[in-house]
Amino acid sequence: MKSEQTFSMRRIPACRCIWLPGVILLLSTATGWAQAGGASTAAGQDLSGPRTSKALPGPTADQLAKLESVYKDIHANPELSMQEQRTARMAADWLRQQGYEVTEKIGGTGVVGLLRNGEGATVLLRADMDALPMKENTGLPYASTKTGKDPSGVDTAIAHSCGHDMHVTWLMGATQILAQNRDKWRGTVMAVFQPAEETGEGARAMVEDGMVKRFPKPDITLAQHVMSLPAGRSPYGAAPCCPCRIVGK
Repeated sequence: MKSEQTFSMRRIPACRCIWLPGVILLLSTATGWAQAGGASTAAGQDLSGPRTSKALPGPTADQLAKLESVYKDIHANPELSMQEQRTARMAADWLRQQGYEVTEKIGGTGVVGLLRNGEGATVLLRADMDALPMKENTGLPYASTKTGKDPSGVDTAIAHSCGHDMHVTWLMGATQILAQNRDKWRGTVMAVFQPAEETGEGARAMVEDGMVKRFPKPDITLAQHVMSLPAGRSPYGAAPCCPCRIVGK
């Protein structure tokens, strides 16, 4: 029998303190690019100058309450890599409710939502959806008790022990706020919910299914990852070949 890993990491009960900076970080960075008059980097525009996009509001109390409910639902119902049928449906339904053009089943379970809002940059926002073949032992009221079969057909417990439940929730919140505030930015938002990050299959499957040909070429691609750091801090390391511009207050 396959050995089973156990997930016992402490989750912060007040998850809203994580969602808020996560959603705001995505929004502030995205609108720094998809701004009024924003042009493609391919056009050679100098992007080092100040931005003129209007500030977006953060999530309201009602939005945070809804996101908390969504997060707990996804956390309690994890799905293994390339099996993210339920999570993908949730993401697609959410995007449609916000007015996005939605394409499903890209590379299996991948979802892409487009929100076109005039001339400007195309910003790709990405979240991964899959969970891990592990048993959760957090004791949370919404802890996962799900089981399933791994690719080899072996029964296994399943848990969101790498934060992808949080990633999906953040992106859902960001897409809603961007849709509700179209007067404050211009461009195109491309929301991508990717399967199978843990196994490395999902991105390849989406590309092989023609994603780069079927959708606009992004000027910038943004993702995010929950980490055990205090709110408001971001880790960084040396990347000599990758210039970086950090936007914040």
